[in-house]
Amino acid sequence: MAASPESVIISNFLIFYKSHLTKKIFFIFGVNDHSEIWEKKF
Repeated sequence: MAASPESVIISNFLIFYKSHLTKKIFFIFGVNDHSEIWEKKF
């Protein structure tokens, strides 16, 4: 079943919205917490 243009636009919007929301959450909790997570990863 092929995806309709509407569903593609909605899915792209949701991906953008989720990534934007994640940035806001990191900003609220502070840049220090974000850098600590990156230090643990690498």
